[in-house]
Amino acid sequence: MYQRDSVVSQRLFTLICMLMGVLFVHTQELSAEVLAWKLEKDTDGISVYTASVEGSDFKAFRAVMEVTASLNQLVSMHTDPDNISEWLYDCKKSELIKKVKDNEFYIYYVSAAPWPVQDRDYVLHSVITQDSDSYVVTINFKSETSITKNSDECVRMAEVTGYWLFKPLKAGKVRIEYQVHADPNGALPSWLANAAVVEQPFETMKTIRQHMTNEKYVNAQLSFIREPNR
Repeated sequence: MYQRDSVVSQRLFTLICMLMGVLFVHTQELSAEVLAWKLEKDTDGISVYTASVEGSDFKAFRAVMEVTASLNQLVSMHTDPDNISEWLYDCKKSELIKKVKDNEFYIYYVSAAPWPVQDRDYVLHSVITQDSDSYVVTINFKSETSITKNSDECVRMAEVTGYWLFKPLKAGKVRIEYQVHADPNGALPSWLANAAVVEQPFETMKTIRQHMTNEKYVNAQLSFIREPNR
């Protein structure tokens, strides 16, 4: 009797695991289909996509390109907050607010807006992780409303979420993905904001290729980033 119950329990456990596996795969597929990306620009080795986001009048963007660089080189640019404004398009100011640890920090940004629209500001909470098997580095970021650092000349953005992803490829190349969805808040027509969702990531990617050759980034060695085949 005990042996039969044990066999039944094992079969039940196996069935549950199979169902959970199917559910997990199905969930992953659904996640990949949440946004229907449309290619808007494919020039100079940079591809920019946009997508409508349910419940929002503002589009998301995703930019992709490949560069010859190390992971340390690229990540070090993002851990140099006072100089992010040098390569992030339309960023007038970037300032470290709080460093939790080497791979987690809060940065204050001011984004330039065309006249007569007011500039926007926001604080991003960023966390850097690296997959131990693939070496892929992801920098997830999200606007943090609990930290107040407002400027009377700026409108605080309602929401900013996204990520940077650095995927090592062969021959020393790295695939860079940059994805963002933002709600600029205030009296800014969605058509005007959506008109910039191609230019901003495209120009940012172009500037990254120039700025990453800075010697301090080329020679950077970060304790929490591992390079493939090392």
